[in-house]
Amino acid sequence: MRDSKGAQQIVNAAGKPPSRPPHKLLDGISFLELSKDLSAEEENLRLHVRNVCETLVAPIAAQVWAGGSFDCRFVQACKAIGPAGLQIKEFGLSNVEALLVVMEIARIDASLATFALVHSGLAMRSIAMARWEKIGCFALTEAFNGSDAGGLTTRAKSVEGGFVLNGNKRWIGNATRCDLAVVWARDEDTRRVEGFLVVIVHA
Repeated sequence: MRDSKGAQQIVNAAGKPPSRPPHKLLDGISFLELSKDLSAEEENLRLHVRNVCETLVAPIAAQVWAGGSFDCRFVQACKAIGPAGLQIKEFGLSNVEALLVVMEIARIDASLATFALVHSGLAMRSIAMARWEKIGCFALTEAFNGSDAGGLTTRAKSVEGGFVLNGNKRWIGNATRCDLAVVWARDEDTRRVEGFLVVIVHA
């Protein structure tokens, strides 16, 4: 079904938007029979994340999804799961453990898994935000260049006390909720693409 502007809409049999995400809850671990190959530590981590998500995320996920909003209780759930920084060297989890965490979060809400990955991966690989006190975003993509870092048009000009950034970014994960943004731009002096830390001031 399409709306008056031609945009596609998901509707139920009654012709109304669904009240919950349009997918069934799948248990990927059981489906793939992975439990038998996990160590005790990995299985305990998986069960811990599942318990947090089923307790703190599942009761509100459908309502939040249907409303197209972000609930700050999701951040509290991430804190309950544990420190951020899924695979940061000498700090984060193993590849298997990180995968288990993401799978269990996505089992309840894929959008929350994306939120966690942007903060714990893309943003935290540039700056440290392990305690979930500040939320980060990774501002690379531009409207006409996509994620092609070599073609960035955003510029950074060195001034006294820092840099002035000039450009436009699009489709930036976590942008509406972030406190810190890693904005990628081309330094006008060195011509190199660099990541610039921007502190977001909310009105």
